[in-house]
Amino acid sequence: MKDYLQSNTVSKIILVLAFLLVVLLIFQAGVLVGYRRGLFSSNWNAAYGREMNDPRSIFAPFIRDSDDVSPHGAVGGIVSVRLPEIMIKGQNSAEQVVTVSPTTTIRFMHNLASTSDLVPGNQVIVIGEPESNGSINASFIRVIPPPGAPSGLAPSGRQSGQATSTANNQ
Repeated sequence: MKDYLQSNTVSKIILVLAFLLVVLLIFQAGVLVGYRRGLFSSNWNAAYGREMNDPRSIFAPFIRDSDDVSPHGAVGGIVSVRLPEIMIKGQNSAEQVVTVSPTTTIRFMHNLASTSDLVPGNQVIVIGEPESNGSINASFIRVIPPPGAPSGLAPSGRQSGQATSTANNQ
C-alpha cells in the first residue's frame, strides 16, 4: 500500500485533485463576493433610491425628469425667432435655444422650407449637436403642423410644395 501511494501516477492524480479543489474554492469565493455585492446594491436601491426620487430629497436638484432638455434635440413650439437663434418651448415648458446655421436643413413635412417658416407658434422637431453654452447647433429642423391643422398647408399659409427654398437662404 505504501508503494502504491508513493507511485508517480497517484501523486499526479492527488496534485490535480488538489489543484481543482483550490480552483473551485476560488470560484466559490468569487460567487459569494458577487452575491453579496449584488444584494447590497439591490438593498441600497430599495432603501435609498426612493429617497432620491422624492421631490423633497436633497438630491432632487440633481435628478433628471421628463422636463429636462435633451442636448441633441428638441421638440416643441417656437417661442421666439432672432436668427441665427430660435427658442423652443417643450411639452413640459422647458425652453431650449437652437442655433440655425447656413448648413441647417429645414423641412416642412417632406418639402424643403426656409428660415422664413420658422415663426413663433410653429411646432418643430430639431436634431443637432450640443454647444458649450447649452444651446443646440441644429443640423436638421422639421416644421410640423400644429395638432388639428390640415397637413397640406405650409406654416406660412402656402400649399406645401410651392415656393420652397433651401435653409441656406437666411
